[in-house]
Amino acid sequence: MSDLPGDLARSWNGPPPDVPSHLIPIDLPKFTYPTDYAKMFNQDPMLMITVAITTDSTIVQLHNMGPYLFYCKGIYPSSISKLIFSPKFPFEIKSFLYFYFNSIIHEFNSLSDSIYYCLSRIAFPPNLSQVNTILEIFSAVYLTANPNFDYDIPALTSLLAALLLQSGYNIPSKKFPKSKYLELTHINKIPRAYRERVFNDLEKRPFPVFFTFTHFNNPPEYEKKGMLKKIGGLFKTKKDRCFAIEGFVLKYYNDNTMIDQIGELDIPGTISSYQPAQKKEPEHLLIRKSDGGSLGYKISKEGIRKKSNHSDYIAYADKDDILTWANNLNLIAFWKIVYDLI
Repeated sequence: MSDLPGDLARSWNGPPPDVPSHLIPIDLPKFTYPTDYAKMFNQDPMLMITVAITTDSTIVQLHNMGPYLFYCKGIYPSSISKLIFSPKFPFEIKSFLYFYFNSIIHEFNSLSDSIYYCLSRIAFPPNLSQVNTILEIFSAVYLTANPNFDYDIPALTSLLAALLLQSGYNIPSKKFPKSKYLELTHINKIPRAYRERVFNDLEKRPFPVFFTFTHFNNPPEYEKKGMLKKIGGLFKTKKDRCFAIEGFVLKYYNDNTMIDQIGELDIPGTISSYQPAQKKEPEHLLIRKSDGGSLGYKISKEGIRKKSNHSDYIAYADKDDILTWANNLNLIAFWKIVYDLI
């Protein structure tokens, strides 16, 4: 079973949408599925793809396996990614993704529609190479189906990364600014008018975004603020500190007036996790650099950053609060990966 939080069948922007009939290929096989197949697939994707192949030998062919999984109601996007990025996956990942994304008709279809129905059916991992593979293969599928769209795979892949950011940051309190999107994509060879049109389409109807490392039924808190306890001072006592996420930086202050900043750390490249209580150590939030390096800065009264030599960062709260902080911090670290693809 997954250890991700919440209902994995839907994101804060809803579930993966049903494909309208005009986008379903007329030669799509009439697949039949074993009883409770989606439920069991979500529990063990590798086992259940083997079961499918045993039940129907044609499923071993990727041009059948792709749509077989694409149209199976109830399969979580995170389960698809868990399957294909497993070291035990016996097929070539790019070939599978090509046929998976080819499960709808892309010819003469708008880019925003193709994105909406395809990229909502896969979960994004916190790995630059794997995210690039997903976007690159989708680009190849769309460009092959629309040869009059006279741009190359790198240009479309870069644009898709910006559009992924847009839908990922589409929350009720604050949408991704068009000005920021145009700034990020200004060197893209695809004309501005087209880039704006796709942005406008997805602003009205953002696609549900899913991840392999966290999950949100409710909108993420990209500007989260709150009190956590931190050990400090001569006697190493726990003191309440006010923490605030600002862009890609986690800042902490002496109190909730947020006047006296005492430290901060850069979120990209970190992994945040809930650590259960052990012996004398209560449950806590643990933040570490993914490469094991030092993290964080002390802030002097003059506002000067001084590098910390700590390799981890610990703060205390109850389990629910810790999990909320960890999930939001991990998501923000992921978005820096996406920025690097634009």
